[in-house]
Amino acid sequence: MPESSPNFWIKHLGEVSKSTVLPLITDLDLLPFPDREGFFLANPFVKNNGRKEFNARRGCPYKCTYCFNGSYNKLYSNKNILRQRHPESICDEINYVGSKFPMKSVNFVDDVFTINKDWLQNFCEEYAKRVKFPFSCNLRLNNIDEEIVQALKKANCTLVYVGTESGNEYLRNKIMRRKMSIELMLEKTELLHKYKIKILTENIIGNPGETYDMALETLRLNQKMNPGFPGCSLFAPYPKLLLTEYAISNGYFDGDYNQISENYFEDTSIKFKDEAEKNKMLNLRCFFSLLTKVPWLEIVFLRFFINIKHNKLICLFGNFVDGYYLFKSVPYKYSAIEFIRTAWQYINLPR
Repeated sequence: MPESSPNFWIKHLGEVSKSTVLPLITDLDLLPFPDREGFFLANPFVKNNGRKEFNARRGCPYKCTYCFNGSYNKLYSNKNILRQRHPESICDEINYVGSKFPMKSVNFVDDVFTINKDWLQNFCEEYAKRVKFPFSCNLRLNNIDEEIVQALKKANCTLVYVGTESGNEYLRNKIMRRKMSIELMLEKTELLHKYKIKILTENIIGNPGETYDMALETLRLNQKMNPGFPGCSLFAPYPKLLLTEYAISNGYFDGDYNQISENYFEDTSIKFKDEAEKNKMLNLRCFFSLLTKVPWLEIVFLRFFINIKHNKLICLFGNFVDGYYLFKSVPYKYSAIEFIRTAWQYINLPR
């Protein structure tokens, strides 16, 4: 019966049947390469885009409260959460995709690309020998050192995604459970700058209990880190996140998930002390990348524009500036057609 198929919850005759969960696949090299042809047929933009995405590993052992991984990991009886492919297999897949489809760069979407130093060094050696494309990856600043950064640079890593999340110590380490100091983040960021690897920071403002002044601490931290692109979003209280449960239990969210906007760049369901505070938070999100990269504009934006009623024009401004810095992070030059196609796609994203 379909209702008893492992790994599926199926609604039938008004009731939901919950089948057993299969254990995690431990040997990822047994899996065939993903069948991209069908996906590309349905999405020509992704097919023609110069950046292609790959998985080198699966799983994340960290327990950040704003991320799904904490709840996801509890589903499985086998606890080998962090699994990785052999570098040879990854390079084989990249070269295969590059031989069949347009490709100019590689993006690894793994949650924690640099967590295993021995694997990372072996991968970088293999990649440098066999793959010609520049690549980007996600990393945590607390699991890199100079040897790792050197290896990434030699393998042609041009961009890293770094979770900064919040500049406020209490929010970042107690509420979000990042367990990372500002001193460490600044030290490791300097290391990446030393080797000229671009940085894209990921930040969340509008967290449960966060004030506008706390959010300004996140802006200040990013100004010190000086990333190529300072990304910023608003907290969205998705189901089963520990931070969502915290928001509900402390009165910052009423638990109505139908309220959650599909666009966490323009609005949030989190309650603030008043509408003026929320308005400043929404506007700061739109001004965030510009004020990080051009700090002297604060005297104008935070004095004259921050209290303007949040509106579509401010959102459009924020999206335009974010798009500008995102384009600057791309490791290759767009042709005119690629630029127009990518800009149109960006404009039509739910941001």
